[in-house]
Amino acid sequence: MLHRNIIDVYLKFFDEMQQQVKRTFKCIQFHFVHKFSFPGSVVMLNDYVDYYYYFLHARHYFECHEIMEDAWKNKVKYHKNDLEVGLILLATSQYHLRRGNIKGAQTCLRKAHAILENKKGHLMSAGLETTVLSLLAEQLTSTQYEPLSLPLTDDMRIALKKRHPDFEVRSESDARWIHYHKTRDRQAVIAARAQSMRDKHPVDDAPGKRHND
Repeated sequence: MLHRNIIDVYLKFFDEMQQQVKRTFKCIQFHFVHKFSFPGSVVMLNDYVDYYYYFLHARHYFECHEIMEDAWKNKVKYHKNDLEVGLILLATSQYHLRRGNIKGAQTCLRKAHAILENKKGHLMSAGLETTVLSLLAEQLTSTQYEPLSLPLTDDMRIALKKRHPDFEVRSESDARWIHYHKTRDRQAVIAARAQSMRDKHPVDDAPGKRHND
């Protein structure tokens, strides 16, 4: 029985290592094939892909916020002026604007635009064409929600179709996403995040979640 348990432990360990190697190799392969690097860990590739999927396909901006915030805080070092924060604030601005919170939307969008402008040289590494800056600049004083069509790089579109075969840019969304923060059970997420952050240093001036009415 003991011998069998030891074998089971080794098999489980080997399987986990094999899966991690496959995920890492997939990201590294994408990096070399498409000739652009992703800041931070290569594992962030899937976070960018998922972010754009929920932003452009599902129009689930709250989920975009969660995906990118988790990716940002999983970096070894992170700061409030990181490119990921710009994407977090961009999604938050759209969440507010769709709900009619004009002031909150404009505030978040101004901050997002400033951060992304400062990180202009890294936009393509995050799958965005630099023309996104002029697009956002035109929206800074917008008072009416219209779904944005972010200019993605060809490489990012390929990655999106590989990971999400049903991906297409859509305007409509599930009505449940509009006021999602009011209906979502956050207890499990809060507990998991608290556990994850116990071994990390808190970020200075982390962007707030302005989901209040």
